[in-house]
Amino acid sequence: MGVVVLGIGNLLMSDDGVGVRLLQWMEEHFAPHPEVVLLDGGTAGLALLPRLVGAEALLILDAVRSDHPPGTVIFLEGKAVPARFTAGLTPHQSGVADLMAAMLLEGSLPPHAAVVGVVPQRVSLGWELSPAVASSLPEAAARAVSWLDELGWTLAPVGSQP
Repeated sequence: MGVVVLGIGNLLMSDDGVGVRLLQWMEEHFAPHPEVVLLDGGTAGLALLPRLVGAEALLILDAVRSDHPPGTVIFLEGKAVPARFTAGLTPHQSGVADLMAAMLLEGSLPPHAAVVGVVPQRVSLGWELSPAVASSLPEAAARAVSWLDELGWTLAPVGSQP
């Protein structure tokens, strides 16, 4: 298996759903790649483990707590990825922390791992992303696609293929 791009978050909690919204944005704007699996992980946590074992790379899309302004795109790579989920922002992230711990324990964390996140403005009941976070989706997608390209998994924009 190539790479898993995992969108996580709760769509019912406004900006907490940015990981899933970003995954949806990428599905709309980039052509499928046979070695890139776009996976909506929602709030599944540890239940995702069987879907990730054997991946060469893991790219997690999520809301990321930071002192930066809302809508700021954050990129983390390597050992910063499992560490990022130890201080969770929302309940779903404790499930992702368990997932990371399980992968580390069994030695199945892919050799390449990264997080593309967006600093949320609000994490409260609501369906829509805040304007600051919604406007960051193209930049966040560009960062995700750039990382995939660096590793040799190029995603072509929709409409650019013959």
